[in-house]
Amino acid sequence: MRETKTKDLDNVFFWETAWRFLDYELLKIRKKSLNTVAAYRASLNIYIDYLENVKGIRRENICFSDLGKENLKEYLMWMTEDKKWSPKTCNLRMTAIRSLLSYASEECIDITPLSVSSKTGPMSRFSAN
Repeated sequence: MRETKTKDLDNVFFWETAWRFLDYELLKIRKKSLNTVAAYRASLNIYIDYLENVKGIRRENICFSDLGKENLKEYLMWMTEDKKWSPKTCNLRMTAIRSLLSYASEECIDITPLSVSSKTGPMSRFSAN
């Protein structure tokens, strides 16, 4: 019998969705500039590097559940305390993650709780809202 997993735990879904978000949604649907897409891509890659190097999650195993509230809070602390990045830089990094989560939640209801939790509490302190 084949095991089923929800999309928030599916690493293939994560990578396919991230690719569609950056290369299709931002560019073709939202008509963002190449510079904006590059900034979002860099921000997401920094978070992925953080997951890999700090949290010990192998890149190929990353899935949407790794973008949960606790990891994002720890990432925010890492950016502000370890990296000493400005609030503006932290906001850019978090905005890219929140935007990906929002897009993914439109594609799959499994991601909705992650998207909602990324917009509440301490993680929203650098929010543009």
